[in-house]
Amino acid sequence: NIFLEEIKTNGYCVGCGLCASVSEKGQINMQMNASGYLRPVAQQGLSSEIEKRINEICPGVHIQHPAGLKNYHPIWGPLVKVRTGFAKNVEVRRQGSSGGVISALAIYLLESGKVDFVAQTAVSKTEPLVNVLQKSRTREDVLYAAGSRYAPSSPLENIRDLLQTGETFAFIG
Repeated sequence: NIFLEEIKTNGYCVGCGLCASVSEKGQINMQMNASGYLRPVAQQGLSSEIEKRINEICPGVHIQHPAGLKNYHPIWGPLVKVRTGFAKNVEVRRQGSSGGVISALAIYLLESGKVDFVAQTAVSKTEPLVNVLQKSRTREDVLYAAGSRYAPSSPLENIRDLLQTGETFAFIG
């Protein structure tokens, strides 16, 4: 498909999978390319309606922020604030990335009942070099997915399915 190829060729694609989620099931699949990145591949021609929808929501196409910001970094964009912290729980702090703050917050959200699950990237239980989007419902689930994953992932590939569950969830991605 020319539209998706243009996004990929111009270096706009981040491999998030959102285009696959907003298209019809099986119309776009995320596949590993020769460089080792997950990229969308159209299995059939995309309608102009789907192309329009992708153009409206693709994060690679729409990188925008206000002009003239005081603390603007040429690579990272606008720098608003930087905070540091760490999890009080030693296990969470050591298991998680960068002090375990995100994992601690996810556990809090689950245990307090504020969310039904946490959608987060985890290592596949069957393929250790593959990432999957896991629905964590317990502290143990969160800790299984804790830590950085240095392999391609498309965390938004099934976001529509998650939204259709009707459950409240937190997304880490």
